[in-house]
Amino acid sequence: MSATPVSLILIAAAGLGIYMFLKFLRGERNGGGMIATHLILGGAALEQIALLFRGAPNGEAWPSDSMLKTGAMFLAFAMMSGFAAPLLRSSSGVKVLYVHVGIGAIGALTVLAWVLKT
Repeated sequence: MSATPVSLILIAAAGLGIYMFLKFLRGERNGGGMIATHLILGGAALEQIALLFRGAPNGEAWPSDSMLKTGAMFLAFAMMSGFAAPLLRSSSGVKVLYVHVGIGAIGALTVLAWVLKT
């Protein structure tokens, strides 16, 4: 199994997330379709990482080290904080959004660094 799908999906999710965050900083609202696309891309990236852990259907498994596991943990936490941000809707919701962006960026960069290393 190649690490290319993980890279492409993760770059697409992060790029859309950066665009949405810039719109948020300008005071513009993000549409539901854009949020849903970001969610689907993030979930697909986590699924691809899980495939790297467990191996492809043909039995080929990539060696996963602690760098990939750490990146996956950060991305899973970013997904959970992304779900929590709209539920809080107050000033703490904005703080959770900043945490979501920071943790997601750390996770994405860690996984992409692992891809470049392998």
